[in-house]
Amino acid sequence: MTKYILTILCCIPLVVYAQDPQDGWDFDPEPDDYVAGARLDLSSLNEEIAGENGFVQLTADGESFKTENGGEIKFWATGGGNIVRDLSDEEAQYFAKFLAKRGVNMIRFHGEIHSVTNDINQANREEVDAIWQMVAVMKEEGIYSTISPYWPNFIDQIPAAWDVGDYSGTDIKPWALLFFNDRFQEAYKNWLTYLYTETNPYTGIALKDDPAVGLIQMQNEDGVFFWTIQNVQPSLLATMESQYHDWLVAKYGTIDGAYTAWDGLTLETDQPEANRMGLYIIWEATQSQSGEKDQRLSDQIAFYMDAQSGFYQEVYDHLRAIGCKQLINTTNWKTANAARLLDAERQTNTVGDVLAVNRYYGAGHVGENNGWRIDPGHKYVGTSVLYQPNKLPVNVKQVSGKPFMMTESSWPHPNKYVSESIFLTAAYSSLTGFDAYYWFSPRSPGYPVEDQDVLHIFANNPKFEQPIYKFNSATPAHTGPFPANALLYRKGYVQPAPTVVYEERSAEQVHQREIPLITEEGGFDPNRDSYDTQGDATATEVAPVAYLAGAVRVKYNGDPSNSVVSPQLGELLNFSEKKITSVTGQLEWNYERGQCTLNAPSAQGVSGFFSEAGETIELGDVSLTLKNEYVTLVTVAMDEQPLSTSEEVLVQANTRYELTGYREKPASFELGDETVEGFEVERTGELPWKAANTEVGLTIRNDRLKSAYLLDANGYEIGQVAVEVDNGSLSLTLPKNAMYVMLTTDVSTVTSLNDEIENTWTVFPNPSTGQFTVRLPEGAYQFDEVQIHNLMGKEVYQAKHQQSAELMVNSNLSPGVYVLNLRQRNVVVESKKLVIRP
Repeated sequence: MTKYILTILCCIPLVVYAQDPQDGWDFDPEPDDYVAGARLDLSSLNEEIAGENGFVQLTADGESFKTENGGEIKFWATGGGNIVRDLSDEEAQYFAKFLAKRGVNMIRFHGEIHSVTNDINQANREEVDAIWQMVAVMKEEGIYSTISPYWPNFIDQIPAAWDVGDYSGTDIKPWALLFFNDRFQEAYKNWLTYLYTETNPYTGIALKDDPAVGLIQMQNEDGVFFWTIQNVQPSLLATMESQYHDWLVAKYGTIDGAYTAWDGLTLETDQPEANRMGLYIIWEATQSQSGEKDQRLSDQIAFYMDAQSGFYQEVYDHLRAIGCKQLINTTNWKTANAARLLDAERQTNTVGDVLAVNRYYGAGHVGENNGWRIDPGHKYVGTSVLYQPNKLPVNVKQVSGKPFMMTESSWPHPNKYVSESIFLTAAYSSLTGFDAYYWFSPRSPGYPVEDQDVLHIFANNPKFEQPIYKFNSATPAHTGPFPANALLYRKGYVQPAPTVVYEERSAEQVHQREIPLITEEGGFDPNRDSYDTQGDATATEVAPVAYLAGAVRVKYNGDPSNSVVSPQLGELLNFSEKKITSVTGQLEWNYERGQCTLNAPSAQGVSGFFSEAGETIELGDVSLTLKNEYVTLVTVAMDEQPLSTSEEVLVQANTRYELTGYREKPASFELGDETVEGFEVERTGELPWKAANTEVGLTIRNDRLKSAYLLDANGYEIGQVAVEVDNGSLSLTLPKNAMYVMLTTDVSTVTSLNDEIENTWTVFPNPSTGQFTVRLPEGAYQFDEVQIHNLMGKEVYQAKHQQSAELMVNSNLSPGVYVLNLRQRNVVVESKKLVIRP
């Protein structure tokens, strides 16, 4: 393991940037008033009311979602439903509109409905009310709800009156208690009964009858195959050992029969006379074993599987018995060793209708409290996943006949390369048939503003030096890239791939922890090795980057002889050139250069690292000239047509983002057993966010497109961008502050610097030295703002219009050519060229 960590970090570039976001533009959007006229608004993709087409159901093959009276549906999802508990009605409605406008149609409430009283059976009434409120407000914007009501880590104190053994009267987290303790299980079912069967006062119907509740999760991030199972309290361990004793008697007839099967192997903790049989710590199951120890461990794994799946079946039956009609997921957790134990965990999850996992792409972050916050002095590696394709979170072995979703994921802070995450997730989820991906997790009901400091943990520290929360997707890096990627994902612009790895696993293989054909966590460095076993006892036959070539499926209780690996993988996984090509040919990942391209008829783009001198990327209908050292650029058709014939195309650019005043320096530090190179955070910064300038030229081969509009962060038009139309193509240089540019069939009024803009209103003198008058036509009091932008789209002047016929402007602008815009409620309604002379 030590050698592996060293080689993977040595082979990946450590990028120190010349393009500093601190020298870029301010991402500081105004709150959205949601007036009509936004050129970019994806809320129309949603149902008018979530659930209007009935409950979410499974497709005929069981692997995707559809609505009861509609067609198939894919979910671009987010966490953050739980912040509704702290919002006013108005703020909650704003939050729902904010998400819907950016393409979100599913939200998850990660909650804590466990009792907060001495009565173990009483659900947390305030938390349940918050869930009810969230469902109601999101429903009105066509956003479905996923409810995750329980996580052991949320229980801070267990009253003695709960009477749950050694956990009573303590602050010990009740990991695994739910799987083995009858009293706790009954209380949990009572909490669920209250949550789902009581009438929701915000809608007038119970959640069980509300099709706006799309998915139900039983519990979050707990399981019998993770390390937490080694630290259960003595009373729970006694219960587990007693249940194991009974399980063995049921299998072998007597404990002597079990000992015979194990060639007489005993443990010191065996107490058959007390109806208890000892259990190995889970670490033993992560190691290669043989002989009688292997057989005894296999029985223990089978017992754990039966206990966990038995509990899930009991809860599943209870939810159905109380009338819940929704699809049900059991959990979303990982194991102590993916190669040996993940299939055991995943098979128990098949009790539910939908499979799920939580997985993040970390930055190698170290420092005190680094699990949830970032302080000055913290250090991190911060390598882009584009150099580590085996670590893409959606590299998942999906279960045949079941939908699969990732209920928590993100590139959490500190991370320079978040924009790649949205693009890669949308593209590869589409490729492999992933059904929902939840971004974790917004902490504000929109982009935060300076008087709403949700970024920092403590407000009494000096500026720039406050700890900031690590998990927050309400940022331009996370949410800014939503629209184009949500659209291509929900509309199916990326061609789904056939299965390239199909494995059937027998019960014996799973119990005996045999290494599968492919696993989700491989000790393999794609930057250094052509894939082989490398002498690793847990190496798989198929390289753990095959997920990027096509779909990977597994069937449990099957016949291993039916397993198939596509012979095309030998060509698609090109280790010598460090390229991975999808079986569809639409995606190519070059992990030597750190670039990934998408080339589909209705969506084309690239994410990665480029030469400062400029590089040209040729796609099917789009040519890109890229001078950003790092950028994600996506073009998508807004009208579901090919880009070559579309009449409205969104160009979306996302660079790097930092808080104002953020500062770091290169640093060496200890990560695990090795010294690595990375960065040390010196200042965390404050709002507003800063964005590295966009340095991109674009040509699209489409003879219908004639104009380009720069949009603000809320999708409203700022003004036109100069374009050239020639030989059936449209070309432009994106403004430096471009996040969204819309290409349309409108006739451009800014096709070159020499074009005059003829309107009924006047600017004089023009040219001027910076002092001029705007004379407005009759009725011009409707305009409430005058703005001036340079030709790169950056705002350089702004003034409110005071309902007069003339407006005197003293701009103090430098000589040059500008665009003067008249705006009404954030929408540009008139534009004119403005020339400032020396």
